[in-house]
Amino acid sequence: MQFSYRKEVPDVETRRNECRKVLEKNPEKIPIIFEKDPKSKIEPFPKTRYLVSKDLTVNHFQLLLRNKLKLNETQAFFLLVQGKYTILGENTLEEIYHKFKDRDDGFLYLMYSTEQIWG
Repeated sequence: MQFSYRKEVPDVETRRNECRKVLEKNPEKIPIIFEKDPKSKIEPFPKTRYLVSKDLTVNHFQLLLRNKLKLNETQAFFLLVQGKYTILGENTLEEIYHKFKDRDDGFLYLMYSTEQIWG
């Protein structure tokens, strides 16, 4: 899955430098590229780049996102790392970051959807 941020900033070196600068200024944060799955009918967030606390758990992060999107308890909400792997649970965003950050530029790419996306 191609993230639109990579299309907007096609030069890997530019993205890598941006990520490095963000991490130097904010060592307690995780730099996330956060985009809506294009197939999802959910409303998009106003921006795609976020800094999130390292110690935030995935469950807490999802709760915050659900509240911002004004989703009710019965609506499904999925976070996908790199557009493919569903993440859940008590893992911290720091753990997810170290396991799944982009090897080229250093950002953590997350996609969100209210539908389960396969393939």
